[in-house]
Amino acid sequence: MATRPASASIPRPHKTQAHLVRLLIYTLLVSWSLVCLFPLYWVVITSLKGGPEIVHGPLYLPFVD
Repeated sequence: MATRPASASIPRPHKTQAHLVRLLIYTLLVSWSLVCLFPLYWVVITSLKGGPEIVHGPLYLPFVD
């Protein structure tokens, strides 16, 4: 009697569905990476500013504020 491998009984999603799931996972990973890395970016940018730039506050719109 021949036995089937255990993986043969597991239904597999369609290729299109698998690509969409993979795209969603990578989108979430990139988004979360940006959330985690933004504070480090902020620290580096702030460390490059001089004293007067930090004391006078941020300029959200250059030449307007």
